[in-house]
Amino acid sequence: MAFEKIIKPIISQFSPEMIFVSFGGDAHYMDPLGGLSLSSLGYVSLCEKITNLAKNVCDSKLCFVLEGGYNVDALSEIVSGIVGSWHNKKINYEFTNVNDNFDTGKTIVEKVMDVQKRYWKL
Repeated sequence: MAFEKIIKPIISQFSPEMIFVSFGGDAHYMDPLGGLSLSSLGYVSLCEKITNLAKNVCDSKLCFVLEGGYNVDALSEIVSGIVGSWHNKKINYEFTNVNDNFDTGKTIVEKVMDVQKRYWKL
């Protein structure tokens, strides 16, 4: 939801020459420190969306920098899935639980949109 309603429209309007992604696995539900709820598939899906956005706005100029994540098994699954998606390879995912935080996320997205609408067409 945040990607479609906030990130994609702002990046499209800004039209950067390149997209840098400070990537960390600490939002994964298996991470002992993050306390968030993304699954491995959620990470891969988001990174695929970012990759497609980069194709459209900056001729695929995209850089991912790996920064964190404290569950090595989950982190390796995420990275394997992302790299695999760039090469049309599928992996078998182990960490696929979906923790539904839609209502909380929706409220936060709406608050962020209210602020960003002052500067961008959302």
